[in-house]
Amino acid sequence: MNEPLLFDVVMDSTWAMDSRTGPGRRFEHGLLWPAVREVERYKRPFEDLALIDRLQFGLMTELLKTQPNNYLGPSHV
Repeated sequence: MNEPLLFDVVMDSTWAMDSRTGPGRRFEHGLLWPAVREVERYKRPFEDLALIDRLQFGLMTELLKTQPNNYLGPSHV
């Protein structure tokens, strides 16, 4: 890939991430709430570099799987 990674973040009435089904549900339940629980376990979560690495990796993985992007193409969502 020779281009920078780009996400299609256009949200309008015809496309929005529904957190009740599909990719939106995977994003919410596979990343968002687990990340919140993980951060809540630490007194100073953003001083723990291993935690930050895990959160960044999880965020990018879930974004690649759930948001249209030029890396995997729009048809994967």
